[in-house]
Amino acid sequence: MSSNGRPRRDQRVSRSRFDVTPRFGDAKLPRAEQRKSLARLAYLAFLEMRMLGREGKAAQVADLAEAFHNLPLMMWQSEFSMRCQRDFFARYHEKHGIRQGFNYVAALDKVRRMKGQK
Repeated sequence: MSSNGRPRRDQRVSRSRFDVTPRFGDAKLPRAEQRKSLARLAYLAFLEMRMLGREGKAAQVADLAEAFHNLPLMMWQSEFSMRCQRDFFARYHEKHGIRQGFNYVAALDKVRRMKGQK
């Protein structure tokens, strides 16, 4: 150990030896039909962001972007978790309510029930 409490340079462990990928019990690559539905859900979020922007609700736009920003990449990964994504959507709805036509939790639940995910 060095005087500052950190391992000496020759004792440090390589970052590549650590696996920091989160693991979820329902992690699974969505099927093609599910990815198509998830892409439509992201499209709807962009529509709502545009509407909110016109209404001057920048903070809500930021929260909606926070709920969706990982979806376009993660829906192509075997680590994708419907439950985790649902939690993001639920937090958004808890804070801002549900605008007519934009219930992301209900839409994701419908995608979950499609073949390939439980």
